[in-house]
Amino acid sequence: MASTDTAPAQQKQGLSTLVLRNALVLVIAQVAVIPLALVMNAVMGRYLGPANFGAFYLVSTYVGTAFLLIEWGQAGTLPAMIAQQRERAAVILGSALAFRAIAVPVVFVLVGGGCWLLGYTENFELLLAMFFVAMAIASVALAYQDASRGFERTDIVAYATIGTQLLMVLLIIPTLMIGGQLPAVVMATAFANLIVLLLVWRGVQGMGLNRLSVDRSVVKKLIVDGVPFFFFALTLRLQPNIDALYLSKLAPEEVIGWYAAAEKLKGVLVFPASALVAALYPTMCRLFVSDSEGYRRTAQTAVETSALAVVPLAMGAYLYADLGIEIYSKEAFGPAADNLRMLAPFIFMVYISMPLGACILAAGRSRIWTVVQALCIVVSVVVDPLLIPWFQERTGNGGLGVCAAVVIAELMMVVAGVVLMPKGVFDRQLLLGLARLGVAGGAMFGAGHLLANVVSPFIAAPITVLAYLGTLRAIGGLKREQLQLFKDIVARKANRGG
Repeated sequence: MASTDTAPAQQKQGLSTLVLRNALVLVIAQVAVIPLALVMNAVMGRYLGPANFGAFYLVSTYVGTAFLLIEWGQAGTLPAMIAQQRERAAVILGSALAFRAIAVPVVFVLVGGGCWLLGYTENFELLLAMFFVAMAIASVALAYQDASRGFERTDIVAYATIGTQLLMVLLIIPTLMIGGQLPAVVMATAFANLIVLLLVWRGVQGMGLNRLSVDRSVVKKLIVDGVPFFFFALTLRLQPNIDALYLSKLAPEEVIGWYAAAEKLKGVLVFPASALVAALYPTMCRLFVSDSEGYRRTAQTAVETSALAVVPLAMGAYLYADLGIEIYSKEAFGPAADNLRMLAPFIFMVYISMPLGACILAAGRSRIWTVVQALCIVVSVVVDPLLIPWFQERTGNGGLGVCAAVVIAELMMVVAGVVLMPKGVFDRQLLLGLARLGVAGGAMFGAGHLLANVVSPFIAAPITVLAYLGTLRAIGGLKREQLQLFKDIVARKANRGG
C-alpha cells in the first residue's frame, strides 16, 4: 500500500527532475552562446569594417522582423499544440511548415519591394535575398526544435542553440580570414543553419515526425492562436527596424556600423535582465491572486535587486566604453564608444522597466502595457528624423540620435511602469533603498574617474565594482532577500524553459 501511495509523488519528482535537467542545459546554452556571438561579431567588425558591418546589421534586422510574419507566433503555439496532441505531432508540424513555405516568397516580395521603393542598392537586395534563404533554413530547424519542446525535449533546443553559434564561428571566421566578404559570410551562415537542420531532424527521430502531412484546420488554428504571440513580438521588433531604416537614410554607412557595434555590446549587458523576469513572472502571477502583501513585497525586492545588479553594468558601459569597443578595433569603430556611453542610461532603465513589466503583466494589465510598448515605436518615428541629422551635423555620428531616442522611449516605459504598478509598491522603504544604490553608484563613478589616468582600465574596472559593493554594504544596501532572488534565477529560468 505504501508503495502505491508514494508512486504519484515519485512520478512527480521524476518529472520535475527531468524538466529541471533539460531546462538547465537550455539555460547554460543561452549563456554559452553570448561569448561565441561576441567573438564572431568582433571578428566580423574587424574584417568587414564599419560600412559592411552596418550593412549586415541592416539586413539581419529587416529579415529577422520579416520572419515574424513567416513564423506567426508558432514558437508559442506549435509546442503547446503538440504537447496537448502528441499523436498528431506530424500533422501539426507539417501544417506549420506548409504555412511557412507559402509565407516565405510572399513576405520576401513585400520586403524586397519595400527596400526597392526606399532606394536600396542592387547589392543590398541581393544580400537580402541570400539572407532570406539562410533564415528560411534556420526557420525549418526552429520548427523542428519547437516540435521537440512539445515532447519536453528542451535538450535538443539547447544543443541546437550552442551548435548553431559554434558552427557559425567555425565557418564565418575562416571565411573572413581568407578574404570573404558579406555574400560569403551569408553563405557560411546558410551552410551552418543547414547542418543544424540535419542534426535536429536526426535528433527528433522517434517522435513520430517522419511522415509529415498538412491539415487546413490545423493551419487555421495556428494562424488564430498565433495572433497574440505575433503582435507582442512585433511591438518589440518594430522599433529597431525603424531606427535602422532612418539611420540608413540619414547617416553614412560607417555610422550604421558604429551603432551596430554598440548595439551588440548593449545586448550582452541587457541579457541578464531576461533571466530576472523569467524568475519573477510566474511567482508574481501566483501572488497577485493569492497574496497581495506578498505580491507587493516581492515586487519591491525585484525592482531593488534589479537596480542593484544594473548599476555596475551601466556604470561600466559608461566608464569603460572604449574597452568594449576595442574588441571591434578602436581605429575603425572608435566613435561607437560614444554610442555605448549614451546607451548606458538605457541599460539602467531596462533593468527597471522589465521587472515592472513582469509585475504589471501578472496583475492582468497586459493591454495597457502593450500600448505603452507601442508608444516606443511612435517615439522612434517622431524623434529619429530630428535627432539623427542634428547629431550627424554636430558630431559626425548620427547614431547618437538613435541612442538618444532609445533612451527617451525607455524613460517613458519606466515612468509608465511606475504609474501602472499597484499602490503601495513604491513606498518610502523602496525609495530609500534606491537612494542607497544611487549613493553607491556615485562612489563607483567617482572611483572610476580618480583611477582613469592612474592605472589600466583592466585594473580600474574591478576596483570600481568593489567600491560600489563596499559602499553599498557600508550603508546597508545589501539585503538577504535580494541575494536569495539571485540564487533563484536559474531555477525559475529552468522552469520556464521546461
